[in-house]
Amino acid sequence: MYRIKVGSVEEAVRAAEQLQRSGCSYWFRGQAKDWPLRSSLARVTTENRALALEKIGRFEWWVEHTPGLESLAANTDAAIAVAQHYGLPTNFVDFTTQPEIAGFFASEKANSGTAADLACIICLDVEDFKEFWQLLPQRYSPPEFLELTVPDLWRLEVQHGRFLFCPYDNVERLYDFDRIYFDNTHPLHNVTREDIYPDRKSHLEILLDQDRKSTRLNS
Repeated sequence: MYRIKVGSVEEAVRAAEQLQRSGCSYWFRGQAKDWPLRSSLARVTTENRALALEKIGRFEWWVEHTPGLESLAANTDAAIAVAQHYGLPTNFVDFTTQPEIAGFFASEKANSGTAADLACIICLDVEDFKEFWQLLPQRYSPPEFLELTVPDLWRLEVQHGRFLFCPYDNVERLYDFDRIYFDNTHPLHNVTREDIYPDRKSHLEILLDQDRKSTRLNS
């Protein structure tokens, strides 16, 4: 287990880049606080679980019945990736292959006028995690490592997105992820929200935005 504390988000990004240069296959996830690694669906309370599943069902219906989304409807993983990127609760956990993007998400809402939270970049050594899981009893279904290409989801491409399919509420009871901690005093320099969420949108992204505004997905 690799855990260090550095002074800033820029130092955290450099430390993550150093890990990347080690030759291991690392994925990165930025978090504004030192939360356990849990999927958005795992974070839904028992009281709200039925509502969350209803939202997912509405999204699936929308994909299946919207002209032009036939290829998306035929690829379950891709459809879930789209749902994840648009705020619906799923068993996917977002990662990126780029430390700078993880640093952006960890520090985007930092406020220098308040006491700094301890943020982190989670560093997932993909091959080490796979090897660890092979040692567990077969009753533990393995997580899946998804490198999806969704041609009409440009933000996924810009963010170099990857997904860990993780059906466990607290996977860190089994496996310790590497973490780089830092005081969250300011947003990452040289990376803007426009870099992460491009103004120009694909046909799919336009449809999704229109549907969100009509409240069918998120109401």
